[in-house]
Amino acid sequence: MLLGSSVFPGQSADQLIWIDGRWSGYRWFRWAPIWLRITIFCCYGLLQRLLVVQFTALENCHAFDDISLAILDGATKRIAFIDPNAPAPAPQPPLAYPKGKLMMDAIMIKPKLSGTYKVSGKVTEAEHPFTYLEGTANGPNKWGLIKPEWRACDAGKLQSPIDLVHEKVQICPTLGNLERDYKPAVAKLRNRGHDISLQWEGDAGKLTINGTQYNLLQCHWHSPSEHTLNGKRYDMELHVVHKNPQEQIAVIGMLFEFGPPDTFLQKMIPYVKGIGEEGIDLGIINPGEIIFGGRKYYRYIGSLTVPPCTEGVTWTVMKKIRTVSREQVKALSAAVPEGFKVNSRPTQELDGRPVFFYNSDGEFQ
Repeated sequence: MLLGSSVFPGQSADQLIWIDGRWSGYRWFRWAPIWLRITIFCCYGLLQRLLVVQFTALENCHAFDDISLAILDGATKRIAFIDPNAPAPAPQPPLAYPKGKLMMDAIMIKPKLSGTYKVSGKVTEAEHPFTYLEGTANGPNKWGLIKPEWRACDAGKLQSPIDLVHEKVQICPTLGNLERDYKPAVAKLRNRGHDISLQWEGDAGKLTINGTQYNLLQCHWHSPSEHTLNGKRYDMELHVVHKNPQEQIAVIGMLFEFGPPDTFLQKMIPYVKGIGEEGIDLGIINPGEIIFGGRKYYRYIGSLTVPPCTEGVTWTVMKKIRTVSREQVKALSAAVPEGFKVNSRPTQELDGRPVFFYNSDGEFQ
């Protein structure tokens, strides 16, 4: 039990009574020995800090459930961090992200998928307003300056990708297993210039998070990986993109290292070379053939990893590392122009965001 904030000098000693599960004063205090009074005052702050540490992880875990539900209800909430003992802060600009105790601020965010850039036949770098080349006028650290609507790429505080550090994640058993209900549908393979994308044109099924459904839209590949684990960047990353009727986005990320070829990607390799934005119809493709490889995953709120870097995206990054062949990665790289051969955005600052980890066993392994 924590003593209420009224247990401080300046309040009458005969005001203490037990009301609704807490002390409202401290009549008993005048009968306590002087050493006990001193001990209470000296240890109050330390005791409070210790209890807060014990409950913070569980509190944040439940708070993340609330964030996910808000996203699915079409009212994505921006995470704000404030000191609970500080005076009420002044209104923050849309991209502000003060640190402190987790709470949610009812600010609507409606992420939209980034536009497809027009290409026809052979793709050229000049057709794209951004590249991945560091130190250039339109490289990753300049994306937020290229267009006003891309401001979040530079000033946003919920940006992706991030480095997933094991020591900093919070185990959250309430997240539950991923619920995927995919089904075969007509799909088209497209070269968007900055990546190769497989886009389903029919109903390809859904992903369910906290009871709300996200429709499967497309998947695409980045090499090397965008997310890192404990600072390690892997050889490729697959993003499986979903969107619900409220235009809220959920992305599943899968990391790959060199080894045996990925069976799902191999179906696309014969068609990758020479395709343009208009794409190639592949007929029926079953997304259920994407092997996720386990039930353990990381969860956090982030953004799109390409301009406009829209925030409010629910990210799920699988812990299992799958394999891809060097030839497969080379084929993807060869299909895009210079400036996109390496199409991975640098990792972004976490800025105090919580990162949660789910394991059906309830442990971090």
